[in-house]
Amino acid sequence: MKKFYQNIAYLFSANTLAIVVPFLFAPLLTRLYTADEYGTYAQITAYASLISIFASGALEYSILLPKKNQTAIFLLQAAQFLALIIFLISLILVFILFVFVKSFSPIYLVIPLYGLLVSSQKIWNYWQNRQDNFSLMAAAQSSRALSMSTLQVLLGFISPKGIGLLFGDFLAQFLKLAILLKSNTIEIIKTPFRLKNILAAVKTYKQFPLLAMPSDFFNFLSVQLPIFAFVIIFGEKAAGLYFLPHKLLSAPLNALGNAISQVYFKTLSVDNNEAGNTQTVSEKIYKSLFITGVWGFGLILFFGETLFAIVFGDTWQLSGVFATYLSPWLFMVYVFSPLSIIFTAINKLKISFLMNFALFILRAGALLIGSFYFDSLEKTVFIYGLTGFAYWFILSVFIMKFAGLFKSKIFIFSLKHLIISGTTLYILNHYI
Repeated sequence: MKKFYQNIAYLFSANTLAIVVPFLFAPLLTRLYTADEYGTYAQITAYASLISIFASGALEYSILLPKKNQTAIFLLQAAQFLALIIFLISLILVFILFVFVKSFSPIYLVIPLYGLLVSSQKIWNYWQNRQDNFSLMAAAQSSRALSMSTLQVLLGFISPKGIGLLFGDFLAQFLKLAILLKSNTIEIIKTPFRLKNILAAVKTYKQFPLLAMPSDFFNFLSVQLPIFAFVIIFGEKAAGLYFLPHKLLSAPLNALGNAISQVYFKTLSVDNNEAGNTQTVSEKIYKSLFITGVWGFGLILFFGETLFAIVFGDTWQLSGVFATYLSPWLFMVYVFSPLSIIFTAINKLKISFLMNFALFILRAGALLIGSFYFDSLEKTVFIYGLTGFAYWFILSVFIMKFAGLFKSKIFIFSLKHLIISGTTLYILNHYI
């Protein structure tokens, strides 16, 4: 247990920077870049991240599972080889679009390489996790957080049309990958690339490309649907106004959530191999996340509109409204997303896939209703956030069941802190 919390501490210390730094730099960035430029940046990073899901075939998850290190190396080789193939295919497709579509901007040519960087990071991050090299993972994450915001600000003064947002992020991604490649790579380099061994390893863990990858695809696409839809229906400015609060509120989700899920997954994998018990660990994680989340996202729920207008400027006040709409959903993601890796660890990938597919359908329906029936950007974001909350509430039932958290004392604990925080924040908002 001591090692478990030590590993989380390594990643938490680094990921705290990934939470704090974007908030510190955001007031300056929102004055350097317009909502339209944020919309363009959101589009490109969304397309690149989508490519990264297919690029690794979700094989990065399997790297933690084999008892033998050599099998894990074969899986890493398979994932990286697949990533290179997908990169080449996507590069050819993007280049064809650039040549034959007049309105196609040259900036989109960076999408395939960006996707390769993201997928490679995931692959090598899981390898370093397997090696218990959490200090290196922390260094990579903190370097990316600091360099991205710094570069985006510097490039904001000299780059045209907001491309500093993209290239500041791109260079930071490259730096993170370079750090992840620094250690424990000799064994992999010395291992011959034998197709027979690689295919045998992939066959053993075929559930990841067959179930985990489609599941990740539908989950990611359902999250990014507003970006694609808002650009088409309401314009790039609308996408930018949505992207800012989603990005800032997702920062603690991605930073702390990834830190916990990486260590939690490693613990679950070891337990599956050694017949251990993770119920105590699951309970401690849940309680810590619930207490911090209910206050943090509660603050956004009651004061989001005012805070965004003060911190980022009056032009971003609507983003504050969006933040209040999204906060209940993102609170659920904050609490349960780190624990949801249990679907992968205990081989419940089919349930995860079906749930993510259902989420995609629900969110597509929410966007269609809000955009075409109500013809309102605000109502669309509200319905989208409400759908996300309802989905994660249902998913939390499965997670709590598999993690051994379906107990009366957990429900009493949750209700108590929900009442305390809700009452306190309501009084502060209405009477002080």
